[in-house]
Amino acid sequence: MPHLLWTMCCAEPIVDQRNNILSLIHIVEEVTVRAPGAVAGDLIHVVTLWQKQSLESGEPEDFRYRIRFLSPSGETLSASPEMNASIPQERLRAMVAIQGLPLRQSGNHHWVIEVEEDGKWPEKGRLPLMVKIQPLPPVQA
Repeated sequence: MPHLLWTMCCAEPIVDQRNNILSLIHIVEEVTVRAPGAVAGDLIHVVTLWQKQSLESGEPEDFRYRIRFLSPSGETLSASPEMNASIPQERLRAMVAIQGLPLRQSGNHHWVIEVEEDGKWPEKGRLPLMVKIQPLPPVQA
């Protein structure tokens, strides 16, 4: 199985076509919404960097992974489809766009990266996202 080297959450990943350099624009580490049950409507990208288990192998390394978004209590609030990936060289960047996160409570939520191994989905990485719910003040007449 490949090694997950890192995971980041951002508003926009950009890959420079001239030199293949990755820029992560507006790293997302905290979200504030105005009411419990609100949906963070902005598009968020979860970007991962994977490395082959054996760097000497000239063969591609194929695997399946998924990303889940968990509440502070561990409830799955959102999940990506299971995705097939292949690392043709040494490393692979993967970018998953996620729209509309349901946010019911304040606290540390987590992006959890899992890889399928023999029909099971062990966790390979976890990235926190602080959620703050700040209701609007009452309207005064």
